[in-house]
Amino acid sequence: MRRRIREKMKKKTALLLSLSLIFGNVLPVYATANVDINSVQNTQDIINISSADELISLSKGSTVENFTLNKTYVLTNDIDLSDKDFKPVSIFSGTLDGSGYTIKGLNVSEKSTGAGLISVLGTKGSIKNLNVEGNISPDGGKTLVGGVVGTNKGVIENVSFAGYVTAYKRVGGIAGVNDESGFIINSKNHAVVNGTKIVGGICGYNKGSI
Repeated sequence: MRRRIREKMKKKTALLLSLSLIFGNVLPVYATANVDINSVQNTQDIINISSADELISLSKGSTVENFTLNKTYVLTNDIDLSDKDFKPVSIFSGTLDGSGYTIKGLNVSEKSTGAGLISVLGTKGSIKNLNVEGNISPDGGKTLVGGVVGTNKGVIENVSFAGYVTAYKRVGGIAGVNDESGFIINSKNHAVVNGTKIVGGICGYNKGSI
């Protein structure tokens, strides 16, 4: 009887050891696979911008907010938009990191409401470490016009604009309007700003934080 009990105990022990070895090998592989997938996804969400054509491509795709949502765009050098057919980015809800570089030669003269490098910076959008130079003088309604953004609902930090901004109402060197959710931090305007109503150096109409 005792011999049978000992044999059963040996079989149970062997089974438990086998199971522990199996699951012990599987679980680390599963965890490693998750890390690799996340690493790939993070890499795909960072987009380098090194030319005017790449910046224009961003502008053309920005008609829907999801195009830039949760993506980071990083300038890798100065970009010259002189003589380029660039239209303002419609809505931007990612991160634009200028890395201290300059976007120069920006010219917005076509009919536009909400003009600038970007028309609307969304609540989840941010612009940082960027210098912009150009002439923002749109035709049409000429409202909500800024050197960098027309309407800011996100965060603008360490950004400058130099050149000219000319419009009718709610006109600013950095933003035409800084909305309630908007932050403008450590940013400078070196531009000449001309307008008729609600005009400011950094921001024409501020409802947020500067």
